[in-house]
Amino acid sequence: MKILASSLVLSILIFILVTPAFSRDIFVDNVRGNDEFTGWETRIGVSGTGPVKTITRALKVAQAGDRIVLTNNEGEPYQESVTFLGNNHSAANARPFTLEGNGALLDGSEEIDPALWQYFRDGIFRFQPKFMAYQNLFLDGRPLERAELPKDEIPVVKLNAMQWCMHEGYVYFKPERERMPDEYALRCAGRKCGITLIHVQGVEIRNLTVQGFQNDGIAAANAARQVYLNNVTLRGNARAGLSVGGACTVWVINSMLGNNNYAQLLTENYSRTHLMKTDLISNTAPGWVDRGGEVNLDGKIITGGLDQREAFKMEAEKTAAESEKAPGKNATAVKDDTAADTGLSDSKTGMTEAGDDFPPTPEVETDTFMTDDGDALPGDDAADSLDMNADDDDTMFDF
Repeated sequence: MKILASSLVLSILIFILVTPAFSRDIFVDNVRGNDEFTGWETRIGVSGTGPVKTITRALKVAQAGDRIVLTNNEGEPYQESVTFLGNNHSAANARPFTLEGNGALLDGSEEIDPALWQYFRDGIFRFQPKFMAYQNLFLDGRPLERAELPKDEIPVVKLNAMQWCMHEGYVYFKPERERMPDEYALRCAGRKCGITLIHVQGVEIRNLTVQGFQNDGIAAANAARQVYLNNVTLRGNARAGLSVGGACTVWVINSMLGNNNYAQLLTENYSRTHLMKTDLISNTAPGWVDRGGEVNLDGKIITGGLDQREAFKMEAEKTAAESEKAPGKNATAVKDDTAADTGLSDSKTGMTEAGDDFPPTPEVETDTFMTDDGDALPGDDAADSLDMNADDDDTMFDF
């Protein structure tokens, strides 16, 4: 009898140890938080209670099924690169592991040391960034216009004022006449990747803008399954807004990818990407660079990539011509500060003449995976249209 009782107690203890704890909310505040706090409360209290300061710290204390909740301190972006890795950053008990951005900005850019600038010639300056494969140049939080030059040509007089280009490991920039580079608040891509996902399942990232990273805004790098990007904006990253690697399945819902330098969406072999009510804006790079994998756009499989840059260029020229005729229009040298600069209509960019951010940060939604009609996204028809003898990672909420 004692042996039976001991076995029962041992079984209960094992069950407690291997069963994930209940899901928690971990609060992050990059202004008032402290990484020594517990993260379990939004307000700072006694005995170390209150929000943590960084997403990195929140991920260290997180368990499967937890929700990390960011405070959106406007004008104070989160400046870090983070990685979701393994079981602790995956779903549990039918609850996804969630990063709730609340409209916050995750920014990978950094200030350029004025001492790095060298005069080249013809009013052009240059500096050598620490990351050279892909780069971007920002002014006041917006990407400057990059000049597309033949690779075998040195940028001498071909740069217009407030344009930049990359050549043999140097960033070349031409300021306005009689001005120096250090007179501008210039920034470049200073961190590798915004969010990297590796060997996770059942992750939701929502209501977040990711910009200014040297590689990708979000990278589903390897074996990241059932990843849901809901109401996100991925813009101004030096390579891609979103990259989807091998053995990854990603749903992108009600989101916008634009103003990235190599591709808005980049897919690799053995990946699956589902786009629902999502814009891939081919203004600075192809909307989708196809290196393999499968892409499903609003319930239909598409192939071969997407590139509408010529159409955007023509629309930009038309809009610019109309702006010159209209009275009271003030031009700006900063790219994407007006619809004329981007070649996008106001309805697409949501921009004003005052120069709101491009692309706009989507409004925060409270309903995660629902359409306006109240149907779950995607519908049964969209899910059934895929037949690759896949595992259950191709369906939503199957944790």
